[in-house]
Amino acid sequence: TDAKDKDIIRLAPCGSSDNVKVNRVQMVVKQHPAEINRFKVVYHNGEMQVLEVKEQFKADSKSRWIDLKGQARCIKELIINKHRYIGVVQSP
Repeated sequence: TDAKDKDIIRLAPCGSSDNVKVNRVQMVVKQHPAEINRFKVVYHNGEMQVLEVKEQFKADSKSRWIDLKGQARCIKELIINKHRYIGVVQSP
């Protein structure tokens, strides 16, 4: 839909070819403009981190690389607040 308060993106199990340890992420917005205020990163080891973004994105655009602070870890899920549509790209 075009107006959600939050979305949860669950990633593949840690260590699989689709989920490796990372220390930064980049948001990729597809098809529709999006406004992202903050998102929560939940790691496979149980740790959590809330990151402020507060950006508006055009359709088919990317965010800056967002530092996850700390050692590289596998992400279990991302909880994104105040957006329309979003995808996620990871980089080791």
